[in-house]
Amino acid sequence: MRSSLKFKTAGMIRTFTGCLEVMICLLASVILISKLKATSISGFEAWQQAEVSQRLNYSLNAILEAENRILSSSPYWVYNEVVPQLLWRYSPRYDFTAGMEFSSWRYPGSQQIGYQPFVDSRIKWKGGRWNFSSRQRFQTGSEGRAYMAEFRQLSRLQYQLSGFSNRLSLYAADEWFLDLLTGQLPENRAFFGSSYALNSAMNLELYGVLQTYANYNGVSGNLPGIGIKAVCAF
Repeated sequence: MRSSLKFKTAGMIRTFTGCLEVMICLLASVILISKLKATSISGFEAWQQAEVSQRLNYSLNAILEAENRILSSSPYWVYNEVVPQLLWRYSPRYDFTAGMEFSSWRYPGSQQIGYQPFVDSRIKWKGGRWNFSSRQRFQTGSEGRAYMAEFRQLSRLQYQLSGFSNRLSLYAADEWFLDLLTGQLPENRAFFGSSYALNSAMNLELYGVLQTYANYNGVSGNLPGIGIKAVCAF
């Protein structure tokens, strides 16, 4: 019995160590790519995200998301975002959401505020330990003094690891932005991370992110980052 317990414990430790090695390699790759390809932007970002959802009647969920980012070269938060939204779980595979994004960018000597309503749909597939989701979002409104309209495509692939009571998962995600006014792709975000279920209501995510800008608000280049996200569902 003791030998069996020791074997399981050793296996879990090896699995966890392997996950850490994968995360370190991914983050190192992100930083290396950014240094090789960055043109007019430099530094490193730290992200903090939180998501709280409350289940309602009629398959509805009230959700509040918040996001803060800080740049290594600035002592201030360079971006803040608050997103209240209402999600309708049409079926186990399809979700539909409507919400409003309130955002604030801080530039040297100025600050830009945005108010952008949006609607989106999400398609989900599950097979064994694999989970895949695809979200399509149409978003419009004000960005500073300018009008904006964009389409955002987010794809996420997640794998649940054996061991750790099936609480630990690894995931990769990518989100690209299409400016509907110019037809250009000003931004892309690639994520590599891990998700751990602390309990039935709360997940904690640690991830690396690489943002690629193509003349987004006059900024071009690649910006790596690392972040943490808390997800609570009630």
